[in-house]
Amino acid sequence: DISASTDSIDNADTSASETVSENTAEGATVTIEPQVLADQHGIVITALEYVTDPTWGEGIKVSIENKSIRNIEVGATTLIVNDFTVPSSLVAFAYSGVPDEETIWLSTETLKKIGINSVGKVEMQLYVSDMDTDLEVFKTDLVTIQTSEFANMDTTPSDNGIELYNKGGIKI
Repeated sequence: DISASTDSIDNADTSASETVSENTAEGATVTIEPQVLADQHGIVITALEYVTDPTWGEGIKVSIENKSIRNIEVGATTLIVNDFTVPSSLVAFAYSGVPDEETIWLSTETLKKIGINSVGKVEMQLYVSDMDTDLEVFKTDLVTIQTSEFANMDTTPSDNGIELYNKGGIKI
């Protein structure tokens, strides 16, 4: 396991199908429903739970089931939080027949800089490649995970810093 392991915080008021973690930015409980993100060529990637770690920040724990004959690398080519693109942290290696769990960490520093205090939506495009040949096995469409904070998320861009470009709906 490449990433640091984290434990979710149990909450008796949450249904068995929901997973729970503490959102350190707001002190609110953030949850997701487990959901399959990819299921192709004997490879199943599932979002399991929303996690928070004092060192790594907030993230989505995923399981990787590799029933294919290939040893694979899994990564996220695109990671979007509350409609803002953020750096992706997922690079995982899954050997044939060996299940794995990894966490897609959402950069706490980046989230703070762009003014995200509550993660309501995480979108990602995943890629899977053969570790031995470096050839792409498949790439997913953009998949969306809504958290329990979806209704409360703020997508207003932060105006901190110096504006470099603002034209045609694109602002840097």
